[in-house]
Amino acid sequence: MKLASNEVQKRFNRIVASWTSSSLRPFSISEDKELQDLIDFAQSTPGKLKLPSRQTNAREINLLADEIRGKIMKMLSGNCKSFSCTSDLWSSRTMNAFMAFTLHFLCEDFKKYNFTLDVKPTVGKHTGEMILHNMKQLLYEWNLREDNIVMLLRDSGSKPIP
Repeated sequence: MKLASNEVQKRFNRIVASWTSSSLRPFSISEDKELQDLIDFAQSTPGKLKLPSRQTNAREINLLADEIRGKIMKMLSGNCKSFSCTSDLWSSRTMNAFMAFTLHFLCEDFKKYNFTLDVKPTVGKHTGEMILHNMKQLLYEWNLREDNIVMLLRDSGSKPIP
């Protein structure tokens, strides 16, 4: 395929810079493979494409997440004999609290896997009981057995839990 003229490339670079800065994307977004795939697809289709609405985009992301979740569950059921978990708690600038859970394991061929299984909003004090309750719920949702946990790490944050 023929490359664009220098003038057109400069205009495109400016649009990418404007999008990057106004939406607080990292500079490295311009090296993102999925973004390049999106541009290549848009260039190869006949007719003008419109970006999907936020509702359509959210629906597609949820469908994609369900597909990926199913693939991860299948992988875990066949390959994950024991695992370690990490949890992290933090608050946003608006003081909304979240808890992330990440699973780490090795397959029999010693290939390492890490999956962030969930990021959940949390309410109330970040007590050990709350963390335990959410962890048990997560293990249940992902069909993981408690007795297969080798290690559990969590971030205690800047203040100790009373």
